[in-house]
Amino acid sequence: MPKNVMVQDAAGRAIGSTYLRRAKGLLKSGRAVLVDDHTIQLRASAQNAAAPEDKKEQNMEQEILFCAKAFYQKPETVCSLLTMSDASGDPMEVWELNGETTSAVITAALQQLPLTDYVLRFAVLGSAESEILRCTITTAADTKTYALERGRYQPQYSRKTADGTLLRVYALPVQTGADGAVTVEITAEQVTVQILPFQPESVYAAMPPYDYSDWKQETVAANKAVINLANAKLPKSALLQILANCGEQADVNLENADIYNDME
Repeated sequence: MPKNVMVQDAAGRAIGSTYLRRAKGLLKSGRAVLVDDHTIQLRASAQNAAAPEDKKEQNMEQEILFCAKAFYQKPETVCSLLTMSDASGDPMEVWELNGETTSAVITAALQQLPLTDYVLRFAVLGSAESEILRCTITTAADTKTYALERGRYQPQYSRKTADGTLLRVYALPVQTGADGAVTVEITAEQVTVQILPFQPESVYAAMPPYDYSDWKQETVAANKAVINLANAKLPKSALLQILANCGEQADVNLENADIYNDME
């Protein structure tokens, strides 16, 4: 069973997710039954089975943790449900949104407690200079769209993975209305990213800080052309042509170069 477990009500509707420890407690007490390795279902007699039993669990229950099984892809979009290993080597399910040529969209309809403040937690792995990343949260109270691309909405954590990929972890506020219904839609355009479950904070603490500006700076440096004209002898017109072709981002070494004027 994964660390983030999807929770269904007695009618089989997805109402959110909880931590593995809490899910095991609900199963052990008989207030929930196991649906599959990813899902538990609350018994009809346990309407408030997921309610907190102490202050510590109350804080935990006010979170909506991303659970891939609760989401589905919008028609005519390119998304894939993948299984990866988490930081502990355990399997976890993630959504990959391929928005390179068109919008890629996943959405979930959740049932939470009415008139309650939550925090939606998920992570985004990957980036692109032209990326557009949006998360729209709709409740009976309001609809909010968060612009996540290029650091426009500040992530809770922004880290560099072992292979140098940008990882952003978001904590988005959610206020449910009188019916407790919450719709979450995540959209990616001009980028391919993976949407991951929230991991223990110790996982993010072990990664070096790294934000979009750091990623962009490293990407530009890695793609920068290096033109070595040291000790070269060439006319000014040729130099101007070289500079025009290689662009503003190129590094040009002119040490001891002899540039003579042929343009007069």
